[in-house]
Amino acid sequence: MDGSLEHQEIQPSNVVSTGEVSFKNGNPVIQFIIGEQDKYLIGSSLRFCGDIQFKDNGNVPVSGSELAVNSTLGAYGMIDQLSLSSQRSKQSIESIRHYGRFLATYLPTQSNIQESMGHMNAVSNMMPNIECERLGFVNNANGSAAADRHSQGSPFCLNLPSGLLNSQQPIPLSATWGVGGLLLEIRLTPDSQFLFAKNHASGSLTEPQYTLRNLKLIYECVNPSADVLSRLKSQSGNTLEYNSVSSYYTSVNSTNAIVNFNLGIKNCLSAFFNIIPSSRLNNLAEDGFATLPFVNSGTTGVAEIKQINFTRNGVKFPLQYNIDTNVNPKFIPTGTSYFPEDPQVLRNALDSLKPYSEYKKTQVSPTTYTRGLDTNSRDSAMPHQSLFFVGVNFDNISNQGVDFTNSTLGIQMELTLTTDNPQTLFLFVHNKNTLVFSPNGLQVVN
Repeated sequence: MDGSLEHQEIQPSNVVSTGEVSFKNGNPVIQFIIGEQDKYLIGSSLRFCGDIQFKDNGNVPVSGSELAVNSTLGAYGMIDQLSLSSQRSKQSIESIRHYGRFLATYLPTQSNIQESMGHMNAVSNMMPNIECERLGFVNNANGSAAADRHSQGSPFCLNLPSGLLNSQQPIPLSATWGVGGLLLEIRLTPDSQFLFAKNHASGSLTEPQYTLRNLKLIYECVNPSADVLSRLKSQSGNTLEYNSVSSYYTSVNSTNAIVNFNLGIKNCLSAFFNIIPSSRLNNLAEDGFATLPFVNSGTTGVAEIKQINFTRNGVKFPLQYNIDTNVNPKFIPTGTSYFPEDPQVLRNALDSLKPYSEYKKTQVSPTTYTRGLDTNSRDSAMPHQSLFFVGVNFDNISNQGVDFTNSTLGIQMELTLTTDNPQTLFLFVHNKNTLVFSPNGLQVVN
């Protein structure tokens, strides 16, 4: 692009005078305003930065508390919803609910374990080992003593994966030929969803919480050259194509699980869902971001998918056949139970995030696309977290998507779910949108 690059940094517009933000103390929303300006925002450069510290009843946790967070997310688990809208018109551009559940699948499928242990650990404090995560991140005592107050807790610098920010096109911020500035809102995750402890039942925890400080947003902008700016100002309108992510959820509790969603989306590219027993959500004794297979109540009961198909208005689509799985439980290594799922389900699931042929790296493997239990029958104590999800690509040829405006997306599954144990499904749909700029305002066409 013809122009000069500049770096900008802004502070939240709604942080209290103490500069400390926490869900528990009544500050669940962090708001940043990127004002109207005749510049382009490079969405992929945007970073949410700050310090995070974990406490229990006002004290920094110690190792004995076993307070932990999901190891595949690290600091990302604190974001419950990411919303982007026009600062001028307040028109919503993209809003991703259940953001942590989305990233619990997206991040490990798009990176390898070396990246997770390396630069991704440095910027987000994730670590693909629950004990390393707990001891090095949650129990970090940095700044807990008055004599050591340079910073408190662990620093983070998060990019925010979303359709708009990950777009290859720069985002025009102008009031006349762009979105009229951006309003970025981050809704924080409740403490009981973000945090958990395996020994919570023993009464070792009283009031666990996380707090944030020194929050800021950093990003890069492009100043168009004088000639380019003159042409842009003479335009009566403009458009910007981008992808977006929409979220839905429901629950199932039967061997014949049938769910239907009215998406209201025209250019739908793909969809995937991850699963967790409903009883584990907002439960301090359980990891609320675990991406498990369907499970029966008890310690080892995996409810295998025996058959699955996707439908559009009741007709099988895009696959014109049932996926009949080949369930073959194996037990490796000694003392740890693994319940492998069918690779055909995994192949379609990976294809829902990007074309299967383009995968060069991922953390999904036979030991993660399953449920693994340690010798005490606990999921969260496994070195490698379960990375189970189900999905399908609707259009990997034209990349224009499928019209679900007046059509229903259906998912039909035959499960071995034989106990009364409701399972929550978080569905994420990937679709194409178009932003239309005009002197009359901003319109989102999906």
